[in-house]
Amino acid sequence: MKTTGTADELRHWAECWKLAGELLDEIKRSDLANMDDAGASRSIRLLSSDERLWFDPKAGSGLVEQQRIFRRLKRG
Repeated sequence: MKTTGTADELRHWAECWKLAGELLDEIKRSDLANMDDAGASRSIRLLSSDERLWFDPKAGSGLVEQQRIFRRLKRG
């Protein structure tokens, strides 16, 4: 993997993401600690629901289009 930027810039970038991860973990812990029974029940229902409810049935995975591109490239 090729990286761009100076070592100091990359170090700063990594430190920012580390801090962001720590803040997101804190928010997650707070949200879970303050969740009421209704919120917990709603989360459980969503997490255990049929995954087809989360996806647009008309949207493809991109696999068919990828295969079409590969076929065109092979012919060439």
